[in-house]
Amino acid sequence: MDVTSNSHMLIQPATDSDWSWIEVVHAQTDIESFSYDHLDDNAVTRCRERVAQQIANLRGPDAPPHAVLVARDADNSRAGVIWVEEMRHQFTGKSMAYVTLRYVEPGYRGQGIGRELLTAAEQWARDRDLDALELNVAMHNDAACALYASADFQPVQQRMRKCWDRG
Repeated sequence: MDVTSNSHMLIQPATDSDWSWIEVVHAQTDIESFSYDHLDDNAVTRCRERVAQQIANLRGPDAPPHAVLVARDADNSRAGVIWVEEMRHQFTGKSMAYVTLRYVEPGYRGQGIGRELLTAAEQWARDRDLDALELNVAMHNDAACALYASADFQPVQQRMRKCWDRG
């Protein structure tokens, strides 16, 4: 799946040389989604370990159907990545695609690359005849929330939390 876009980006499947970068940006993206009251050294370490295990599982023989697509500029520099996988809804059993990771390098943000990656993931899902494309987004990530809303994503669930002092 190679997609050439108006921004002169090439979106293509991840190569072996991309995986160490993907692991770093995946962990970074997850860590940035934490609320500050949950961010400590143990949480960061656990997050990095979980991402490493998740990638190992993805690249293993029992991995679900998935696509990891990397956007590259004219110099072949990585500009962004999206990881989408097929899943079944836990209650309805309907097939859907789930975006596990969407990341755009800071120097490339605001240029439509996130939208291009999202479009490529949606096309992957449509090509597989899946019913929907879902993702999670931190409520404080205004840019991502605006992108998803402009791409016709609708909120389907909200997680709420009440914290208290345990001291």
